[in-house]
Amino acid sequence: MVTNIAASIGSRFLASAIHKFPVSETAVLREGECIRLFGIPLCTVTFEKALEAAERMIERGDGSHVVVTPNTVSLMRSQRNDALLEAYRRADMAVADGIGLVWAAKTLGLSLSERIPGIALAEELLRQGNERGYRVFLLGGREGVAVRAKERLLRRFPNLEIVGARHGYFEDEGEVIDAIGIARPDILLVGMGVPRQELFMMRIRDQLSV
Repeated sequence: MVTNIAASIGSRFLASAIHKFPVSETAVLREGECIRLFGIPLCTVTFEKALEAAERMIERGDGSHVVVTPNTVSLMRSQRNDALLEAYRRADMAVADGIGLVWAAKTLGLSLSERIPGIALAEELLRQGNERGYRVFLLGGREGVAVRAKERLLRRFPNLEIVGARHGYFEDEGEVIDAIGIARPDILLVGMGVPRQELFMMRIRDQLSV
C-alpha cells in the first residue's frame, strides 16, 4: 500500500502513499461512502473505519493502490494543477487531512465524518505492523532524514522490519523504483512534498506490487 505521510504510506501502503486495496473494498470506499469536494472524491469514513480498511488492504495484499490525505492547501493547489487534481481523483482512497475541508463540506451542505490526519493514520498502521511484522520502506526528505526516521521508528516499534530508507532528492527514479521492488515492502511511506509525492506515486503504482 502506498500513501503520502506529508499530505498520503508502502508496498502495502504509499503518503501521500500507495496502498494495497482489494478492488471490492476500494469500490465501496470510493463510491459508497464518498463526497465530491472541488472535484476530489473524499471518503466520509471515521478514523477507525479508515484504519480498519487500510489494515484489511494490507493483509490481503492483492495489488498496489494509492491513498492520499489532502488538506486545505493541497486541495486548493489541485485547482491550479491539473496533474495533481487527476492524481487525487485516481487515488484509491482520499481522506480529509484538514479541519478546513470538514468545514468547507459542511458549508456546501455535504458531510465529512471527521478529519483524518495522514501522520496519525500512518502511525497507527506502523503500530499494527510492529505486532504483525510488516516490512516498511521510507522515502522522502533530505539526505539523512529517512535514516534518522528509521532509527526513531525502531526505538518505538522494534519489531518493524524497515527494509529501506532513502532521501527524496534523487535523480534516477528508475533506480529508486528498482530498489523498492527488490525490498518488497508491505508499507511504503512517501514524503516528498505536494505535488511531487502524489505524482510520483501515480507514476509507480503500476510498476510495483506493494
